[in-house]
Amino acid sequence: MPRHPARSQDQLRHAASRYATICARRRLQDRAPEEWAQAVAQLPADQRAETAAVIWWDFFSQRTSGQAWPQLDRYLAKRGHGLNQEQITTALMQCGYSRSQAARRLHRFFNRPPAYPYYERSHAHR
Repeated sequence: MPRHPARSQDQLRHAASRYATICARRRLQDRAPEEWAQAVAQLPADQRAETAAVIWWDFFSQRTSGQAWPQLDRYLAKRGHGLNQEQITTALMQCGYSRSQAARRLHRFFNRPPAYPYYERSHAHR
């Protein structure tokens, strides 16, 4: 008798999808900062600042100041052009993110709750 119950097709598909996501994330983590800078430089000028900001938060932000990667700094100093979620998703895909990675990453940003919902409710009557 098998030690583990048989897995359903849905469970197997989910496991395969999760494994593919982990592998794709690892490939992105293994990229050199120069590769990221080159990928951002190939984007249209109006998409560079916001796309670089997302990449910086995902892969550069955890480094200490002594280990900082300055390759994206020139884009971070520029003001974004107010791109929508689909435009940034497309730009991230051009930089190597999969569609699901880009969509999941941006979903957290574009669909987050207000920063101070308690404050807004409690002071609405003033």
